Amino acid sequence: MTRLLVTTLGSLAILCAFTACGDEPERIAPGAKPAAATTKPAAPAPMPAYPHSTRFAGKITLRGKLASATEGCVFVNVWKKEEVGRAHVIPSYSKRYPMNDTAWANAGELRVLRFAVDERDNLMGTVVPEAAELVLEARYDPDCNVDTKDGIESAQAPIRNGQMDFSLALAAAADASAPGAKAPASGPPPAPSPK
Repeated sequence: MTRLLVTTLGSLAILCAFTACGDEPERIAPGAKPAAATTKPAAPAPMPAYPHSTRFAGKITLRGKLASATEGCVFVNVWKKEEVGRAHVIPSYSKRYPMNDTAWANAGELRVLRFAVDERDNLMGTVVPEAAELVLEARYDPDCNVDTKDGIESAQAPIRNGQMDFSLALAAAADASAPGAKAPASGPPPAPSPK
């Protein structure tokens, strides 16, 4: 028992010695205010740098039946050109815009999305080389679930790395195939077909 008491008191003395501030206690006269601290509090650690600068921006215009959709989402996906359409490959960047997002605006019979994609939308956290050939896909998904495939409409066009004036139109396939309907403009005009 005595040995336990000596060990405990010895440990407590060592703990007190290591936790002391090193300065002698200051005597304060009765009624006097203590002197202000001479050390400044430590500055907070700086926030880690995280690049949120916009990488791609522009507008996506919904036409026809899609312009009146009230449910679902439009996914803005940026792919490396060589990865478009490959199974089990995810886009380099992806951002989801629900149909009730404030980024949407009505323009007559059209619905326009002003989008911006930044480094927070980089799915793999990898660097996309500046010279990479890229494709932007606008993908309407009626249930916002990437695993289901019913009702999906999609359009895509090449995009330059850092492009801020991108424009793409998206319409339902049924709208584009109706008599007298025009196919959506989804990038540069198609080359004339050889005869």
